[in-house]
Amino acid sequence: MQLQPNNNVYPVPLDKTTIKQSLSELIRPLVPKNCRQYHYRFCDLIPEPNLFGFRCDPQPFQGKVALITDTFMLVQEKGTKNHFIIVNSAYIDNLPAVGNQIEVIPYARRHFNGKRIDEISQQEQILDDGTRYVTTKMILGGETTELPLPIPKGQIQCPELLELIEQLEQLPAPDGFRQISHLLVDAGAKEFTLNVPKASDIIDQPPSISFTVANAKFTGQITVAYDRGADTYVIQATSTTAGLMEVTNVYFDDLAIRLAELIDDGAWQVIKIKIL
Repeated sequence: MQLQPNNNVYPVPLDKTTIKQSLSELIRPLVPKNCRQYHYRFCDLIPEPNLFGFRCDPQPFQGKVALITDTFMLVQEKGTKNHFIIVNSAYIDNLPAVGNQIEVIPYARRHFNGKRIDEISQQEQILDDGTRYVTTKMILGGETTELPLPIPKGQIQCPELLELIEQLEQLPAPDGFRQISHLLVDAGAKEFTLNVPKASDIIDQPPSISFTVANAKFTGQITVAYDRGADTYVIQATSTTAGLMEVTNVYFDDLAIRLAELIDDGAWQVIKIKIL
């Protein structure tokens, strides 16, 4: 059964307190009689913060569907008898049956090239004496993704435009897990262009960044421009079907919600289920 993804910029998490109150009774028939304890964790659209206070992008896992309720699916982790994962049913794209062996692929933030932001990367380093070695980097949680700009940021001489780029890369999206740049990745933003004016032309030729989007909610071009007179932003949305729409007086801390309202179709809000 294929389920439709949600389209809410503020995803609704599981009621973990209520689930925990009934969990012991639900799990007891599912574990061996000689099992003295069980372990569980939640798989929601937005992961919980870890001990260090940041959220890590969850990895896929496999297991057997042990129980399905109105709000969650209980999965017995592969290779275990007493390890369970509680999956938010509101965001799964395919409802399996009890007893199915499945793979669960939670949502993970990605770069514009499609790679996960926590993907391991390797880079060759060279010491002063010519010695070469390889460094391996893996970042868990908290990393943004850079916009695929047509020119390097180091060549941009307009401080207002640089500030806008930094805000798009660093400010949080409405869901609190992603940054705006991840929102743009999930919306399918591409073909980024810049308007970089001279300081004397900043009013007549506002610094701006434009990109195209084509998804279920919006198809067309988005331009975010700096209004020097009001010290705010103007968002122009030129749709292929509805024409031009303009949102004025957008303060920097409103950028995320205004862009989400325009182009976030909610298609990212999916926990994928593969029946094995």
